[in-house]
Order: sequence, then C-alpha cells, then structure tokens
Amino acid sequence: MSDTELPLSRELKVGGPVDSSEQPYVSREADQELQSLLKAGEFVNVVTSRQMGKTSLVYRAIAELTPQGYQFAYYDLSALRSETDARRYFQTLAGELARELAPTFDLDAFWHQRENQTVSQGFIDFFRDVLANTVGQVIVVLDEIDSTLERDFTDDLFTAIRSIYTARPREAAFKRLTFCLVGVATPNELIKTRRTTPYNIGRTIWLRDFDAARDNLAPLVRTLNVEPALANTLIARVLYWTGGQPYLTAWMCDELRREGARTPQAADALVESNLSSLDKLGHDPHFEQTQRFISERVTNGAEVLGLYERILRGKREADQAANLTYAHLKLSGLVKRDEAGNLVTRNRIYERLFNLEWVEKSKPKQALKRAKLWTKAVAAVLAVALIGGGVYYQTTVVPLQQREEARQTLESEKFEVSSGLGGLITVRPPAQARPDDLRRAIPHLVKLASGRDAPALHLDLSGSDYVDLAGLASVHRLRLNLSRTAITDLAALRALSGLEALDVSFTKVTDLSPLASLDKLQQLDVSNTGVGDLAPLAKLTRLGELNLSRTKVTRDNLSPLLTLSALHTLALDGTGIVDFNADGRVAGLKVLQDTVPLKPGTGYQPRDTFRDCSQCPQMVVVPAGNFTMGSPPDEVGRYKDEDPPQEIKIAKVFAVGKFEVRFDEWMQCVADGACRGAADQGWGRGPRPVINISWNDAKVYTAWLAKKTGKTYRLLTEAEWEYVTRAGTTASRFWEPKSTNACAFANVLNPEVKKKYKFEWESFTCEDGYAETAPVGMFQPNAFGLYDTLGNVWEWVEDCWQDSHKDAAPDGAARVTKDCISRVIRGGSWSGKPRGVRSANRDGVAPGNRSSYLGFRVARTLSP
Repeated sequence: MSDTELPLSRELKVGGPVDSSEQPYVSREADQELQSLLKAGEFVNVVTSRQMGKTSLVYRAIAELTPQGYQFAYYDLSALRSETDARRYFQTLAGELARELAPTFDLDAFWHQRENQTVSQGFIDFFRDVLANTVGQVIVVLDEIDSTLERDFTDDLFTAIRSIYTARPREAAFKRLTFCLVGVATPNELIKTRRTTPYNIGRTIWLRDFDAARDNLAPLVRTLNVEPALANTLIARVLYWTGGQPYLTAWMCDELRREGARTPQAADALVESNLSSLDKLGHDPHFEQTQRFISERVTNGAEVLGLYERILRGKREADQAANLTYAHLKLSGLVKRDEAGNLVTRNRIYERLFNLEWVEKSKPKQALKRAKLWTKAVAAVLAVALIGGGVYYQTTVVPLQQREEARQTLESEKFEVSSGLGGLITVRPPAQARPDDLRRAIPHLVKLASGRDAPALHLDLSGSDYVDLAGLASVHRLRLNLSRTAITDLAALRALSGLEALDVSFTKVTDLSPLASLDKLQQLDVSNTGVGDLAPLAKLTRLGELNLSRTKVTRDNLSPLLTLSALHTLALDGTGIVDFNADGRVAGLKVLQDTVPLKPGTGYQPRDTFRDCSQCPQMVVVPAGNFTMGSPPDEVGRYKDEDPPQEIKIAKVFAVGKFEVRFDEWMQCVADGACRGAADQGWGRGPRPVINISWNDAKVYTAWLAKKTGKTYRLLTEAEWEYVTRAGTTASRFWEPKSTNACAFANVLNPEVKKKYKFEWESFTCEDGYAETAPVGMFQPNAFGLYDTLGNVWEWVEDCWQDSHKDAAPDGAARVTKDCISRVIRGGSWSGKPRGVRSANRDGVAPGNRSSYLGFRVARTLSP
C-alpha cells in the first residue's frame, strides 16, 4: 500500500522508529538519496540530532532494498556502551553481525586463531571471511555511533572501516561491502586520537525536517481529519510551531487528532498548555536530550552557547561545515541550515523553551566546565604555568564554582533564581518563606554575586518577611525590592554600598537619612509611604528615577532635588502637587504630577485629563471620529494580517489611559489583594510600565478599577487602540512625516539596546536613552495627548486574534469568539524591530502569556 493510500484509522508512531509497513511514514529526499548511495556501494554517514527519524530512514531503506537482493546487518552500538574491554567489544559486535550475515560462522574458532592479532585487524579479517561465504551486496548499518565517543578503543572500529574502504581497489570482495553509520556525531569526531588519520570517507547525509513544499505530508494530514481542507489548515499551523521537526510534528498531530481539533487555534492552545517553559515540562526526554548534549557531550559548550545566542539575537551566521562548534550546535537540534546556507533557530517551540534566559542560566555551568579544563591543561603542560593557572583558578574558577553551588543550594530551598538579559540575576524567595529561610540564604546570595565580573543581583523580597540584609554589604551591584515588607527603619541598609536600586513602597518607612551615603543609588521608589523630608537625597548624584507618589512631600520641600543633575524622572502623583517646575535647573527632568481637577458641571471635553481616584491611572478624553484601520499596500514593513483596510467610525467620546499602566498603579491592586505581583526583570518599577502581565491579569485590574470607582473601566478594542494611536494621522507612525526621529516619540530598539544585549537585528538608528523599558511620559505625546502608544511595551486589547481585518466591526467593537485562543497585542516594544513599531502592526498572544515586553493601557466608557 502506498503512502497516499494510508487509511485515517492508522495512528501515528510518536517516538522511536517508524515501521513504514504498519504506520504513517513521511518520505523525504533523504530516503531516495540514502537508497541510491547504498545501491551504488557508497559508504554513508547519516547525521542529525535526536528524534529526527534517522533509524526510521534506515528501516525504510532495509524494507525497500532487501527484496532487491541486498543483504543487511543492522546493529545498535548503544548496547555496547558499558563495555570497557576492547576485545569483548569487537567480539560481541562481530557476533551480532554474523547472526544476520553468516549464521553458521564459527566465531569461537575465528577469534581463537587471532589471539595475537589486533582487534581492528581481526575485525577486517572477519569481513573477509563473511564475504567469502556470501553472495551479492552486503550493507552493514551501525546505529547510535555517538555511543562510541565514550571509549578510546573504538577508534579502532573506524580505522578498520576506513581500511576496508581504502582496500577496495586491491581487494575486489570489499567492493561488495558497504557501511552506513548513523547517529549524532560528525565523521571527523569518530576518531578521537588526533595523531591518527580522521574518518574522512563516505558521503554524509544531514537529515532535515519535514517540509510541506518538498515532502508529501499526506500520511500526517490524513491522521488529523477526514476533511482535506480542514486537515491542511491544521497541518499548516502545526508546522508553524514545529518547523517540521519530525518528533514534535508527529506529537502535535497525534494530540490534535485525539482532541478532535477543528481550528488552528487548537494547535496554539496545545503549545501554550504543554510547551510554555522547560520548568513546566519536568523531565521530558526529548528536551532533556538537548540540554544533556550541550552540558555533557561537547567540550566547547561555551562556544556553542555563544553561537546559539548570536543566532537567537538575529545575527546572520553562515554555516561552517568544518567548524566543530557549528556542527555541535546543529547536532544539538537547536538550529538548522536554511536555503541561504545560514544557521537559523529550528522552530518556534525551541525558541520559546531554549530562549535567552535559558542561555544565560546555562552559561555559568559551561564557563565552569571550560575553566576547569583550562586549569587542568595548564597544570599538565608546564609547571611554571601553575602560578598563572593558580591565579586563574582562584579568581575565576572558584567564584564560578561557588556561584553554581550557591544557585543549586538556593534552588533546592525553593528560591527562584533566574538569569535575565545582560546577566542580571534575580532571586525571589518561595511563597510563605520564613525569616530564618531568608537569613540562611544570605551567604549564598553573596556567593552568587561574587568574583571577577560578577553579575548584578536583583533581590525581590516584595511581600515577604523582612530580615536584616547587612550581610549583603560585599555585593558590589545590588538591586533591592522591599515593597510591602515590614521594614520601618532603613538603618541596616547603610552598609549596602553597592545598592543601585531600592523599592520600599507600601511600607512604614518615613526617614531616608540612612540612604544619604549610598552614592551608587540610581532608582528609588518610596511611593505610598510616610516620607516627607527629602534632604538626605541631596548628595545622591547618580539618582535618576525617584517615585514620591502618594507620600507626604509638599511643593515646598522639593528643593533638595534641584541639585541632582542625573535626575530625569520624578513622580509626584497623589501628592496634590500640580504645578512643580524645576525651572530648567535639572536638565531633561520629566515630572509626572497630579491632574488639575475638572470643573464641575462642564462634562467631558476632548483632551480633558482627569483621575477618578488618587490610586487610579490618569485618563484623557479622546474625540469621536472616523479612520481607516490597517495599512495601505505600499506601507514599508507591513504584514498581510493588516489587510484589508477597513473604515471605522468611533461614534462617541471615551477616555483612555494617558500612559501605559505603571508599576506603582498596578501595586495598588496588589496591595488590595486583587492582583498578583509582577516581576520587573530588575529594570525598575515605580513609574515604569508594569510588565510580565497577561491578558487575564489586565482584565483583573480593570475589574478592580471598576469596582473601586463605580466606573466602566475596560481594555481598548483593537479598532479603538489604532484610532487613538493614529490620533488623526495616516502614516506608519503618528510622528511621520513631520519628524523622522523616532527616539523623540518612543522607546524603541536602538544601538544602545543592541550593544548592551548584543542584539543583531535591524534597529532604529537614533538613541532614546533607555536600554529596556522607560518610565512613562518620557517622550513626546501624540495629537490626542497620549504617551508611549508605540514602543516601550506591547499593549493588550480586548479582541480575539483574527488573521485579517475582514470581519472588523464598522463601529470599532471588539471581535470576540468562543474559541478565543489568542488575544491581540498592539504597539511594539522597546526590543522590537522598526517594522513592529507601526500604528497598523498587530500580533496575537495566548491570554495567559506573560513576558517582559507585555503590558497594557486602560479605557473608560463615559456616560452620556
């Protein structure tokens, strides 16, 4: 029965070799290539990462060629992985091959006659004798060849095979013998002794992923649904996620078949629920293999991770066939070679699991491994180098080892330890951590941030029991979140000379005197405290962000701040101050202060600003009007999902958040017990937009606001969002064509970000002064008086994701469906490419997803 005749009832084989006579099998170009090479007598090396279908490929070749008279002997070398004796290794292998090729062969007599012969020579003689007792072409398949890398004596196996190949011109019988080596190892890795000629023979097949444009995927398609159109739609979405990786593709198809899936969104939901993070996967063998490969198999793991990081960041890396680092990265399965010869990430699933955070977390282990190897080499080569090696060991290896041990200890105590972009290490205690747990953790925190080039430590104790942190005095770069803790006296922080950021919002702190000497302090959040006297801050020359919202400061005691030349952001919300002006004495200072109350009885007029409560976001009234949603065909950077342009009429005025919802506004909801805490990546909180917010989280916040105020707070619809962002403009961005300087209007990907985080993809060429999120209101607003509608963070809207504007409501209402797998986000972010920072750009994300680029803005329906 042919592939195109496979019945729907036959289930997919997920994991392990596929028997093409019993299970759906997808033929690839490699099938024909392998069979052609074997029939021509070529030695073949089948190379690729795990679970790519290598063994299935061989089984198919055996099934196709055996009826044509080819005699096969197949053996899985991993069965000999634990064998430590070279002679027993070769005798066992020869015995297994003889059972298939020459069952009557007397192996005992054969090896007895060769007691004084090398095992490799005996192996060659074995094949001479086998060929003398057989007819026709003999093909020997050795699978799992990478298992031989653990034994030095297996070099003899490959030198013997190479000798058989090179002896072909003078021994005609060897022309009837062909070898096929299969595994996760390149030919030049097989012979480990560098004084021996490498295994440089045969043809190598790098087995690629399934490709709808080149392969007949009908066997997979028919397992999904009996309706061809629906099944093809589903397989397209599966490939969108898996990139055709055989195991993942078969797994997703099988799961969707079991669920009776009928929409592409079901594939998105499957990924979101099962493949959101490596931590949630537990010990899934498929993904553990990749991690073990890099941590255990390769000695150049740091270089492999570095190459992968560059690719993740968008750098074009042409494949280098002879470079072992490139080969190892391909064999890990994380990347593949594209049609242009460049290495690219293998698929979206790997991108979300093996992301930049995973790279950062893996680096210390690889650096430690490399450092130990380096020091050992120094000691082994020259005694005089032991001095340098000892210094290196003490200044680099020991701290790395201590950091890794500290991380493991903290994680064993349920502390969350994560490495973010730029190397910043964030530590959070477990829920319900006791003071004693925190005290015991302090020595390990010190080790985590000690040594040459130690990373900055972000300790997030928000909402936990406060303990004396003086033990962190030796940490040279510390960011500390003590929001909602029981701290009342900052005296213990006097010793923290490396303190760069401090958040004591929602505490009973009143006296800032202990901070007077902390000259490295750059960010300070004392919002929702009893602080009134700012004199202790007068000498903090590096202080750039200060949040005084809802404190006891008055306009008269702000004068100490006028000496702070680095101060660029000052938040005074909820203090009653509406007219503070630094009179140019602090260059570039942006002040976020209270709105002037609306006059009673005047009603809401376009561009009015108001606030329903001191804890509520500032709102701007936007006028009614018409606009065209989507992008014209000639807009540079447009995506297909921006079609077709739709005429939308916004019939009534409504209110929109003047800014994206800020951390200190979000924390009001957290303090009320309605919202969950949100991580800030160590970048800062206060007046910065809240991040790591899901659509579900945003809905909780708007419901809290509505309950608190009695007003109709909500998310914007997608049409409303584009309307208020365009603010009457029709160009790609609201500042064009009047200005081309994006950095005057938005926090966008710029050279500063690329330099700090080694991003390689296209960016704006201007500098906006921020390498991550920026405090709200730092850039020029659009014509409606709204800030940061483009850039800074993506903003959630109400609508379910649709791949076009085809059915958009002409009145701008939200499009919501029952099977809403993804919600729309708008606006681009601080880390996005220029084409992403456009008024028409849109994307869809699962509503439970949280990320450092996701935030939101609120809307409010105004009563007639």
